[in-house]
Amino acid sequence: FRINTPPPQPAVAILPEGAVTGDLLQASITADADADGDSVSYDYEWIQDGVATAHATATVPSTATAKNQIWTVRATPSDGTDTGPAGEAFVLIANTPPSVTGLLLLPYGPSTTSVLTCEATVADPDESPSLGYIWSIPAAGAAIGSGPELDLSTVMISSGDVIQCEATATDSDGATASATASMEVLNGSPSISGVSISPPFPGPASLLGCSATGTDPDGDTLSFTYAWVNGTTGASLGSGSELQLDASLASAGD
Repeated sequence: FRINTPPPQPAVAILPEGAVTGDLLQASITADADADGDSVSYDYEWIQDGVATAHATATVPSTATAKNQIWTVRATPSDGTDTGPAGEAFVLIANTPPSVTGLLLLPYGPSTTSVLTCEATVADPDESPSLGYIWSIPAAGAAIGSGPELDLSTVMISSGDVIQCEATATDSDGATASATASMEVLNGSPSISGVSISPPFPGPASLLGCSATGTDPDGDTLSFTYAWVNGTTGASLGSGSELQLDASLASAGD
């Protein structure tokens, strides 16, 4: 016959410190050795916001935790004969800041008349954060717009400029995360709006003149090159804005 000494009260901690939504909670036990040398086991009780739960092991799964919950663990020691005083610890589940996991800037290879779209992908286990967009020209240090779209035809922009979109996610606690994407504005192709040849009814020895008009989306000054071809024979006749006809180049009816 021997008198059993109950096991000592454990010191209990919950890991990780500063737990957030999606963390597995782990009860950590520190205790002196049993006075009788007995092996000590622990019974666990987990309490969420003052209400006992069904979790009865040293851990609470990550799927069970959410922001602003208060979790308490009570660990009661037993040496197989007697139980000792329980130890407790608690943790407040903290806010998880949002993260910007992707940022897509379209279209590829924009011109000065393109409408750009910036689309962010955001992750936040606690909530759906708000999204804000700022457009800028980093080299100039100037903001040029906000919102998920930017019409380049409405801002002072030139081909060769690099446009940056910065997306910022903000949660209800004021925590933020940002990401940026950049794209160079490419030179837009000019277009010819009209071509005219004079005189309208040339003779075989006439001096022909060709003039062209066109537009450029970037506002660049246009220059034109000319090539004369006999539409009947397919022969190349010359270059430049003027062509002096003679019998070697064309015949009546060509």
